[in-house]
Amino acid sequence: MIPIYQTIISDESKGIHGNCFPSCLASIMHLSLDQVPAFQTMGTNWFPSLWDFLIKYSYEFHGTGRKENALTYDKGIDGYYIVNGSSPRGFRRGHSVVYKNGKLVHDPYLTGNGVIDIWSFFMIEPCPRSLTE
Repeated sequence: MIPIYQTIISDESKGIHGNCFPSCLASIMHLSLDQVPAFQTMGTNWFPSLWDFLIKYSYEFHGTGRKENALTYDKGIDGYYIVNGSSPRGFRRGHSVVYKNGKLVHDPYLTGNGVIDIWSFFMIEPCPRSLTE
């Protein structure tokens, strides 16, 4: 995991959504932030773009895990996974951070406060075989 920090901070009064999720993806996939699509700008139909992006790098999306399992999930990308939850800054859309072994290991927001509570987590894992063949 390479810590990548978000470059766009949410400002709900202006309709700006932060790029914490792309920053988390870049971190666990060892990519630069400019290699990750700006999913926060895609509205509600961004999952197809996420699947296509992950397949390009030989990963696959296994679903969104329930909050009860976020602290015991032991797969992910080299054990790292993205947790979503309530933002300490009060943003309605929440915040994304990186966990490993049930613990916060990276918050892309500079203060590093994590999330107040967990809503869900992304089960992104290496493909057992190349899906691009």
